[in-house]
Amino acid sequence: MKRFLINIAIVLTGIIGVHLGLAHFANGYSDGFYQRLSTPQQSSLIIGTSRAAQGIMPSVLNESLALKPPIFNFSFSLDNSPYGEVYLKAIESKLQSSTENSLYILAVDPWSISMADEDKIDTDQNSLLYGLKSTSANPNYKYLIKNYKKGWGKIVLKPIEAKILESIQNRNKDLKGSRTYLHEDGWLEVFTSIDPKYVEKNIKKKSKIYVEALNTHKFSEYRYSYLQKTIELLQAKGTVYLVRLPVHQSLIELEDQLMSDFDQKMKILADKFSLEYLNLISSSDKYTYTDGNHLYKNSAKIVTQEIADIIESYK
Repeated sequence: MKRFLINIAIVLTGIIGVHLGLAHFANGYSDGFYQRLSTPQQSSLIIGTSRAAQGIMPSVLNESLALKPPIFNFSFSLDNSPYGEVYLKAIESKLQSSTENSLYILAVDPWSISMADEDKIDTDQNSLLYGLKSTSANPNYKYLIKNYKKGWGKIVLKPIEAKILESIQNRNKDLKGSRTYLHEDGWLEVFTSIDPKYVEKNIKKKSKIYVEALNTHKFSEYRYSYLQKTIELLQAKGTVYLVRLPVHQSLIELEDQLMSDFDQKMKILADKFSLEYLNLISSSDKYTYTDGNHLYKNSAKIVTQEIADIIESYK
């Protein structure tokens, strides 16, 4: 019996040791979120959902505005980072305690301040940020334990898979599908086909999802109040800008159905906190999208430069 227990202990120690070792290989290939939660605390932040995660490039802002310390993209997705208590706590955790005179860009859209059930007690408990005490631990074991349940071997395999896909896509420009890489500054780069027919198919899929969401979602006082709390937190440490990013026209129409007075709500907030609301929605037809909801990376660069130019003009 004693020998059996010793063998079990050896096996368990080996398994734990392997996992501890694998965690050190987690990087921008691992998934679309990990790198944001395993990098050091930051001073300036980009806040929002996946629109901002893909659509606002810190590298462009840092270069154009000569930001020191640089800005970091701390946006996730609509499921994980709508405005609320969970996201606010994560933002507080990511901020350096001595932060001041920093820049904060808060991406806003009707979906980020809406929800299906205003009275739901366990709001955002399904968010990957829920209960995550550290947003800068490296390795971030708690995140990996919670989100890599299918095997940590993927941490090592993901970069290999990415290189194989890259090679295949380079040989076959018409290949459909996509892959991602999360940069150390928090920007999520998406490699995908922008063949018009393929993009149109993706737009229809995304529109269908939001059409279904219209049946359940509505403006949320809870989320709106936490957007205000987020502004209050960040405005005490620097300058805040509200930004509405461009999206495909079909999604604009759905957002108008969801919240026809959204822009008015944002202007009221801007006046209340004496900040600027940058509404870029009117130029939406100028850009390329991967699925109607997210800017393609070339367009993301142009839009981010536009944001930088506007901020520079306010300076």
